[in-house]
Amino acid sequence: MMSSTHNKKERKERELRIVGWLKSVQENRIFLVWLAVAAAAFAIKHLVPAALWLVVPLTVLFFAFQIFYETAPIVRKRLALACLMSLVVTVAASEFAGLHNPETCPLSLDDATYLAQAKAIADAWESGFFPVLSAKGSAAYYIGSLHTGYQRLLAGLFFLFGSDFRLGIFVNYVAALLLPVFLFSGIRTLIKTHMSSVAAEKAAIRGAWLLALYPSTGYWASWLLKDVVLAMLFAASLAAILDFAQRLRPEHLLYFGTCCFAVGIFRAYAALAILAGIVSYLLAKLPRHVSFYGLLIFGFALMMLSYTDFGSAYFRQLVYSLGELLPDSIRTPKQGMIYVLAGLPRLLLSPYAWVRARVENPMYELYPGMWWLYLVVYPLAILGLIRLAQWNVQLAAIPFVAWFCSAMILILAYGGAAPRQRLYLDIIMFVFAGCGAAERPPSRIPVFVWYAVLAIYAIIHLLTLDLRGV
Repeated sequence: MMSSTHNKKERKERELRIVGWLKSVQENRIFLVWLAVAAAAFAIKHLVPAALWLVVPLTVLFFAFQIFYETAPIVRKRLALACLMSLVVTVAASEFAGLHNPETCPLSLDDATYLAQAKAIADAWESGFFPVLSAKGSAAYYIGSLHTGYQRLLAGLFFLFGSDFRLGIFVNYVAALLLPVFLFSGIRTLIKTHMSSVAAEKAAIRGAWLLALYPSTGYWASWLLKDVVLAMLFAASLAAILDFAQRLRPEHLLYFGTCCFAVGIFRAYAALAILAGIVSYLLAKLPRHVSFYGLLIFGFALMMLSYTDFGSAYFRQLVYSLGELLPDSIRTPKQGMIYVLAGLPRLLLSPYAWVRARVENPMYELYPGMWWLYLVVYPLAILGLIRLAQWNVQLAAIPFVAWFCSAMILILAYGGAAPRQRLYLDIIMFVFAGCGAAERPPSRIPVFVWYAVLAIYAIIHLLTLDLRGV
């Protein structure tokens, strides 16, 4: 009798395990399809070299679909509306600014260089020649930089559909369409352990709408520039690693690896900033002795990698690229501190939307977006940071440290005046703003303090323009 009861119990447990496994497979079928596609790309890479690079855009699409698939139907509809609004605002803002043809636009930006390099790469691929893009050389397809991702993307489009700059604009629109999805996922992951799933999803939807209504995305989408696509890849990387850190689902680690790799070949220091955030989170999460030995092993692995041909070349080029960004005027620690402190408000607030620009080609199209940041996003982000600190959400260390590290690079390289390069950092501000919009704040004093500081800064800035000869 006991044996029969025991057998029935074992049979029931086995059936439950099978049902659980089948349910897991059903929930992850989007990932399984992606895995099959990725495996096929690796299998045929010798026959079709471009197949391996298709894994990156497919990863972004499959990850976005999975986020949609795992969301409740009513929330899915709201998220879809936010994505649609993001596309509408982006297209409207870019049409208002005018699509910038790199071959005819008189302004001097990197878009003309991207176009020439992408055309040269596509022509080389057409002839069956696949140059090492990061190498230096006189030909346009020898970029001489680690940042070859955007040129690869454009060259792939030109190879397939012809050399029309509007293909790059179209990709910018697709990136703007997907941005709210990954922002929604990141916000929901950060706050759902401290409130109900319904409240967390409402806050995440609010954050997605805040981003959808941000007109500066549309302005930068009107140029043949990497920044909108980079912002989307950066948001996808954050969403994937935050979800993996919380739920330890292996597919999100694969999504993160692919998206972070793409971020790295678009802009290396953006990927390094995410990795710095991950290291900070692990140091805070793990026991002290484990963190210590982990750092030793990590340092040893980097040292061993530097002895390989690939690692040595990569590190040399990375150090050279970062060294080229640093200003020559900084000679002492005191000068460095003053330079950073002066650059931080410039990074957050420029272009200053309260003043008539005194430059040859003012970017007035960015002013509405800056007011959106000043009046809505930044105060909500402050509330979000306070709330995350009160809840002791250690996962918030990943986006916060990533923002800080990237901000230091942009301050040192551009003195903080980098509205285009800052676009992917604005994504992190929207993440914190979504957390700040989660529920009614216990105190609105931080918001009033922010408005007061902003007003004082604007008044002083206006009064000292002539004194500073600006």
